[in-house]
Amino acid sequence: MDDSDNLKFVGELRVPWVPEHRIDEVFELESAPRRTLALPIMYMQHLQCVYGFLGTYDETISLQQGVASQGVRRI
Repeated sequence: MDDSDNLKFVGELRVPWVPEHRIDEVFELESAPRRTLALPIMYMQHLQCVYGFLGTYDETISLQQGVASQGVRRI
């Protein structure tokens, strides 16, 4: 948070010893990345944060939300 109490980033931390939480293995499956990143992206959109992350103790993915030329939000 900054001086005006605005969130700068949001995210989700997971434990690496649960197989479904291993980021490197999730991205080997075709449909899994969309499902895995859905919750952090939902937090970013709901809270209007530009930056987000998904991580474990071993791996982290950084996300940045921007607005395309037609006003569509992109991650």
